[in-house]
Amino acid sequence: MKNTNPNKDHRNPFAQSAWFSSPSHAWLAVPRELLHRLNLEGEISSFSYQQTHKDGTQLVFLEEDCDATKLIQTVGVDLFKIADGNGWIQDIQVNDSFFEWAEEYTPQTKEVI
Repeated sequence: MKNTNPNKDHRNPFAQSAWFSSPSHAWLAVPRELLHRLNLEGEISSFSYQQTHKDGTQLVFLEEDCDATKLIQTVGVDLFKIADGNGWIQDIQVNDSFFEWAEEYTPQTKEVI
C-alpha cells in the first residue's frame, strides 16, 4: 500500500507521528527509520512496542514517559511543537488493552533502509 500521508515528504521528523492514548497511558508512533537515522534504536526501552504496518513501514510506539521524551528532546522540542500545532500529530484514542497484541520493542541487529 502506498503511503498517502500528505505530510510524508515534509522535512519535520514528526510530520508522520501519532499519539495512541489510552485512559491511563500514551505512546508516540513513529517510523522506525527515524530512530535509526538518529542512532536511537539502542536507547529505546522494552516499555515501547513495534509493528510492521501493512504497507511495509516499520513502526515503533514509543512509551510516553521516557522513550517519546527522549526522541522529542533529541529532535527538538520546537520541531515537535510546530508539528503538533499544525495538526500533523494525530491523537488516536484506544483502550487500555490496545497493545496486548503488540510485540515488545527490540533493537534491530541489521541495518534499516
